[in-house]
Amino acid sequence: MVADRFQTTATTTVTIESTWQNREVVKTDASVETLPLVRRDIACSPPPPCYASTQTEVSAEERLSARGILISKDCVNALLDAIDDARNTAHLFERLETFHRTDELRLALFRRTPIEEAADLPISSLKCGRNARTAILFGYRAHESWCSHVGKVIITQRSRNYSIPLGSCPTQVAFGQQQQVIIATASGEMLVTFEGETLWQSDTIHAEAVTSFRWVSPQLLLSAGLDGRLVLSSLNSTSLEAVRSTAIAVSDLPRSLRRNNATSRRTGIVGITGSGRRDVFLAGETGALWSLDADSLSVSAIGADPEGIEQVYYVGDSFVTVSAAHKLRSTTRDGLSHADLSPGVTVEADLAISGDTILMIDSTKSTAGPIIGFSIEKGEEILRYEDGKFLAIAVNDDNEVIAVDEQMQLNVLQFV
Repeated sequence: MVADRFQTTATTTVTIESTWQNREVVKTDASVETLPLVRRDIACSPPPPCYASTQTEVSAEERLSARGILISKDCVNALLDAIDDARNTAHLFERLETFHRTDELRLALFRRTPIEEAADLPISSLKCGRNARTAILFGYRAHESWCSHVGKVIITQRSRNYSIPLGSCPTQVAFGQQQQVIIATASGEMLVTFEGETLWQSDTIHAEAVTSFRWVSPQLLLSAGLDGRLVLSSLNSTSLEAVRSTAIAVSDLPRSLRRNNATSRRTGIVGITGSGRRDVFLAGETGALWSLDADSLSVSAIGADPEGIEQVYYVGDSFVTVSAAHKLRSTTRDGLSHADLSPGVTVEADLAISGDTILMIDSTKSTAGPIIGFSIEKGEEILRYEDGKFLAIAVNDDNEVIAVDEQMQLNVLQFV
């Protein structure tokens, strides 16, 4: 059945010849030509500007004259009376001028806490140290011969207080890096304490009152006393060990104070001061000043203050001293020139230093008095804090003023 569906048919093939294969094509070239572009620069004149202005009439200047004007006698008298009143009341406003000065320092009370009193003992000085520690020294500052008192030191650290009883009046305190407290007394005794407990004590380092402490390194403590001895001691964890010592003799005095070089009698040292390890200076009870080599403990005479020296501080490039008459004085570094800084002020308590400002207690009327700030750079008084009467002052590491008033309160004051 499948083969029946397909049938065979005849196929015819027709060939048509192409008519364009043999035809020739004529090609024609054509082009377009344009004229070259010609550029010409032609100048033209700018249009004339237009100006417009207005004119007003010039006013005639009128000259005034006081001729012919009469001032009544009552007006003149009233003016003279006002001038007299201003002159008479000027002193009432002078005290208000301090509130308008911007170059003046002021103190503001930050904190006040009561402290424990010591029976029959005055406060001799304050010492500030590391970690917000403050030492309050109870005892007498001066003794005619030997000390027969029983002294005490109170250590305050934030909210903690403890006391250290002593066999004589304390004169100096230094704070160690490991919470030790080194105390020196008027009898020459030196102690190392920790948290109120005495770890070590000796009376062989100095024979008389120790007048000054100064750290020359974290472990080396320099001490000086009225026995003329200068001792460099090494602080261990529980004791002091003398490393090197020397004595200041009369022969070491400046030429203006010594009569001959033959005597070897010692002369007392009242203070050590300086800036850093290289610039270290000593002051003697005779008013002499020396420069000290902290390594060899050799001294060189600088000069002397004829008024005597009880306290010495090195501020800026000069010495600030308290004389035997309790007056504030300055001495140049070469020891040749001396001057009174605040002639009307009597100073009995230790000074405190804040930058180039000397802080002191005015003891002119009594032992307790207001706090005065004197600028060495300006040469004038720049601070007076009279909110209380104070017995001792110091400046801590935070540049706060620590002061004890006559009500036995510890005041923390800040500069504003």
